[in-house]
Amino acid sequence: MQVYHFDTIMQLSDGVAGDIVKLARAAVAEKGYFSIVFTGGKTPAFLYELLGSSPFVEKMPWQQTHVFWGDERCVPPTDPASNYKLAFDTLLHKGLVPAANIHRMEGEDASPALAAQRYQQEIELFFKDRAAGKPGSGFDLILLGMGPDGHVASLFPTTPLLSEKRMVVACDGLQGNPVVPRVTLSLSAINQAQNIFMLISGNDKKKIFEEINNNKPGVEVNYPAALVKPKGLLNWYIAK
Repeated sequence: MQVYHFDTIMQLSDGVAGDIVKLARAAVAEKGYFSIVFTGGKTPAFLYELLGSSPFVEKMPWQQTHVFWGDERCVPPTDPASNYKLAFDTLLHKGLVPAANIHRMEGEDASPALAAQRYQQEIELFFKDRAAGKPGSGFDLILLGMGPDGHVASLFPTTPLLSEKRMVVACDGLQGNPVVPRVTLSLSAINQAQNIFMLISGNDKKKIFEEINNNKPGVEVNYPAALVKPKGLLNWYIAK
């Protein structure tokens, strides 16, 4: 685990953007594509804007990049609460990523459980169709934020979904803000990633990180973020 501290979210975003470009270029050189999972929340908004701007936009292999989401609220893609809308408004509207490479979670589906099932099928098909991949081989990079209660994606403290073996699941979202049903990657899918970047800001979240980093008793029970243990690299990027 690597930990990087920054004075501002803008500095954090600049550092993360550079690391994303390095991973993306290496992945494309090795196997011809790069898969990244976007997160929602306020912290990544500036990051997405940076990735679509100089000097990063010219260096990023957008044509070979496939974009997925770690979770989605069950709202239309035009709703201000939509994680897709955040990414679209800050980056994807520029048309840098081919439409066929944008793998959106369909949060507006009347059945979150069916939406989760379809998204799992899409992920499995994606890896099956890749020449260098196979089902369950894991994303190249997952971006994650962390809530003030230590949740990641839409995996909240004490939820039975933390032990779920399926890759994508639906949840009631009763612990979330806003309180709406959600579709989310499971912890099992998250920990299959080659790399995970955790992006956090604020003293309350920094305190949770310090408890996790110091392996304080009970952290894996209290904070889902403590259960994020990918088979590859885990980086924490922390802003004041």
